[in-house]
Amino acid sequence: MADQGRARGAGDRTPTAPAPFDAVVLAGGAGRRLGGADKAAVRVGGRTLLDRVLTASRAARATV
Repeated sequence: MADQGRARGAGDRTPTAPAPFDAVVLAGGAGRRLGGADKAAVRVGGRTLLDRVLTASRAARATV
């Protein structure tokens, strides 16, 4: 073992696939800080918050 004891750098690692995950979307509450608005339906940049969250969790095995 020629490299025994040699520190391994980040360039020596083989990239691995991300670990599988599930997503739970929590969007309840009174929305007082939003003037009582339905948080999931609030639009930011032309898209609802719910749409943004679901897009961000697209890789999840399951979304609840």
